[in-house]
Amino acid sequence: MMTVSDMIATGAEYMLIGIGVVFGVLALFYVVIKLMLKLWPSKEEES
Repeated sequence: MMTVSDMIATGAEYMLIGIGVVFGVLALFYVVIKLMLKLWPSKEEES
């Protein structure tokens, strides 16, 4: 039987891991999009 404080600690741990993964994926997409825009600039920006 887990105590309430154990449950809160475990829940907070999983929440932090989840938030970390979400921010990591967002940062990855941001970097990938920035690189793609550098490699293949849109036609409008060139003129």
